[in-house]
Amino acid sequence: LPHAIEHALQRFRLDQSARRLQAELAQANASLEEKVVLRTTQLQQTQARLRATFDAIPDLIWEKDTLGVYRACNPAMAQLMGRTQDDVLGLSDHDLFEPVVADNLLAHDRAVMASNAAVVREHKLKSADGQKSLLFEVINTPTFDTNGAVVGLLAVARDVTERRAAQDKIRSLSQIYMALSQCNQAIVHCTTQEELFHQICQDSVRFGGMKMAWIGLLDEASQRVGVAASFGRGAQEYLQDIVILTDLTDPSGSGPTGCAIRQGEAVWCQDFQGDPDTASWRHAGERAGWGASAALPLFRSGRVVGAFNLYADESNAFDEVTRSL
Repeated sequence: LPHAIEHALQRFRLDQSARRLQAELAQANASLEEKVVLRTTQLQQTQARLRATFDAIPDLIWEKDTLGVYRACNPAMAQLMGRTQDDVLGLSDHDLFEPVVADNLLAHDRAVMASNAAVVREHKLKSADGQKSLLFEVINTPTFDTNGAVVGLLAVARDVTERRAAQDKIRSLSQIYMALSQCNQAIVHCTTQEELFHQICQDSVRFGGMKMAWIGLLDEASQRVGVAASFGRGAQEYLQDIVILTDLTDPSGSGPTGCAIRQGEAVWCQDFQGDPDTASWRHAGERAGWGASAALPLFRSGRVVGAFNLYADESNAFDEVTRSL
């Protein structure tokens, strides 16, 4: 009997311990489940915030694998390409861009992944409507797996079109001011008209950012404009056999130089290759790479005696401030 009682007591104590352990285990499981649910919710909230941030960033962001296939992109990137985010995923640059552009992008991506370091460069792209050329500063960074192997790249591109335009404008105005300063010195130091004219043309190119400049003087008897001085790219070829009259009925008189002399007012040609008034000189201008030109009448004792002609390599080079200077 004592052994039976002792045995029963032991079983009772074991049962109590088991029930206590079961209760503790159930409580631990419940606590663990609560923690898992809480942690999962927190992760989901964090992912949602990261996705919202990713989608809200105005810079272009994309991720590619080692084959150049897009694994992710934000709305800004998709919008530039005229697509949705889902449309872009799974595509490569050859599906999205012209072959030459795609080949260049792929070669650059491979170079970045091979370097194992971030690479910054500038890249031009067309807007979604194809009407505007945009300049981007692109930061490409290789991405790695847990073992340190390269699995693709992450890129962030910022539109710097306006910033670069502002920088170019400041540089252009600085060049014009420098040219004006040099021209003022030439006026003081030159002893002959021929020396002055040549120096003015030289200063306009070397300091003013122009590609070519020439001064034409009017022969009143023949109403023909003769070359008095010139300097810059394409000057000799362009001016060698040039014929410019001030007679409006003659085709050579309808260009910027003839109009400037005839009207006594500056003529600004912002699109040298597209302006119908420069059709007779377009081929020569294309070879020289001119995008815009200006013809400024020269006066002596209140009478127009010639024109000062300037040529720039970009269209729309003579904005209001530049014209005023």
